[in-house]
Amino acid sequence: MTTLREHLAEYLATRRALGYQLVDVGRLLSQFCDWLEQETSDWFTSKQVACWVHLPEGTGPQWRSKRLGAVRGFARYLAAMGTPVEVPGTQIAPRHTGRPTPYLFTQTSLDALGEALTDTCPHGLPKATTCTLVGLLAVTGLRVGEAIALDENDIDLQAGVLTIRAAKGDFDRFVPLHQSTVTQLADYLHSEQRQHRLREVGGPVFITNRGTRIGYKTVHSRFRTATQAAKLHGAPGQPNPTLHHLRHSFAVNVLIDAYRHCDDPARTMDLLATWLGHANPRATYWYMSASPELLALAAQRLQHHESLTGEVTP
Repeated sequence: MTTLREHLAEYLATRRALGYQLVDVGRLLSQFCDWLEQETSDWFTSKQVACWVHLPEGTGPQWRSKRLGAVRGFARYLAAMGTPVEVPGTQIAPRHTGRPTPYLFTQTSLDALGEALTDTCPHGLPKATTCTLVGLLAVTGLRVGEAIALDENDIDLQAGVLTIRAAKGDFDRFVPLHQSTVTQLADYLHSEQRQHRLREVGGPVFITNRGTRIGYKTVHSRFRTATQAAKLHGAPGQPNPTLHHLRHSFAVNVLIDAYRHCDDPARTMDLLATWLGHANPRATYWYMSASPELLALAAQRLQHHESLTGEVTP
């Protein structure tokens, strides 16, 4: 009899063969299978899906909707295969159409995060790996999965460039690095503690004590512990900081700098879309609404333009 995990592998392979990457969906469904195994269940019901979707307590509507969407797609596939599962209804977590206001890191909160990571991460290679990885996310705006997926051959220390391979949109892109970032990466890559545990030349950049690629769950857990230790939390009704919010913060800070000092912020927006790997510029323009400061600067720029030209933007 085919197990649920075997069905999951077939489901993901089938959809990926059609061109879907399913990075987040694959991770969520693997977590769902982990939870079912703890519940000693071979299959699942709508009631079990509802329990898992709402874990942990206090998760936001967007996160619950994303979890439910992943399971519903898998459940429809299983039902078509004749397996004994229920396709959960959308009422379990109604689709959330808005995007929550992200937690935006300031330099002060980034400094506090760095200190907390140093204090809370296990000593040795785990601390070096986590601090270097989180630091890279903060200064480049990479997606977490992109940074974790980096191999040594993707880093050109001489040129100071990262190659991000086949990310969202199925195209590679190049991300230039500041010299200070190159130095930090080189120190980590050539450190004795990392070299001692390295299994293969050209393998993963960010590794565990076993020499294997670090996992998302591990990074997320250490990041969450550090933010709690640093007492970093969102305003009432707003989300607490996540790893992905480092990407939001990077994008917003780049745009704020552009509106303050650049003659053509729209040009910076185009460059930022390419840098971040956005297939659609609309994904980049959303960052405009993420920061009141950024909206204010854009409004000032518009008012200045109108005062010079006499034109009124509709």
